[in-house]
Amino acid sequence: MKPQKNKQDPKLVKRNDCYRFGTWNVRTLTGKELELIGEMKRYRLDVLGVSEGKIRGNGTKSVEGVTCVYSGVQEGRAKAGVAIYVTEEIGSVH
Repeated sequence: MKPQKNKQDPKLVKRNDCYRFGTWNVRTLTGKELELIGEMKRYRLDVLGVSEGKIRGNGTKSVEGVTCVYSGVQEGRAKAGVAIYVTEEIGSVH
């Protein structure tokens, strides 16, 4: 079954309406962001969900043309956290 095209917003049409998603349990993001983005490019992923990031705080940032939205612990030792990495093509769609 072929996905239907979004007739209301042509900006959402990409690669025959297909997006590639992935997940990765990184156990910590410290020093791994460039490797993570390299793997996104290698596997041609558009969106990557990351768990066990051991992140402090929350917010967004851009790394090598990939937008990261993250959330972790507010106080104390950074022992939890999740993040979503989104390529520019997806991130620019409103």
